Amino acid sequence: MWIAVECKKNNYQFFIKHLKKKIKDKLVLYYPKLKIEKFYRNKKIFKEVNLIKNYVFCYSKKFDDKKYLNNFKYIRGLKYILSGYHDSQNQIKAFIEKCRNKEDNEGYLLPSFFDVEINKKYKFDSGPFLNHIFKVVEINKNKFKIVMGNKVTTVKKNYLINAL
Repeated sequence: MWIAVECKKNNYQFFIKHLKKKIKDKLVLYYPKLKIEKFYRNKKIFKEVNLIKNYVFCYSKKFDDKKYLNNFKYIRGLKYILSGYHDSQNQIKAFIEKCRNKEDNEGYLLPSFFDVEINKKYKFDSGPFLNHIFKVVEINKNKFKIVMGNKVTTVKKNYLINAL
């Protein structure tokens, strides 16, 4: 079962080390990361950034047992375990699969992960149109022109959307 945990800032490696010691079984960890290129003193440097900040997805068959999972609440470096993981397994798996499909050879997300394509269907994940399906017709600098049913409108790019 997949769980999502938040690590304390700068304690990620310490948390993972102690989690592996406690589980003593197959443990799968996943956190989507970006490779950002910056210039510092006229030199190009690359910085690794975790897309979901201090959160990590952890998978183990042992996480099915809630009593077993309660033993992990006090691992050093752990801030907390997000609740609702049991009911959200399909969404967690879909998100991880989407991220893994858009990774390069080194495991970094490609820029195409964030691209919105014309004539593709999407669903709103926030705002007044929550869960409504629409098709992108045109992409401008700060807006999308969309078709929802038989209505054509424009919306700002700051809404969270999900590809179907």
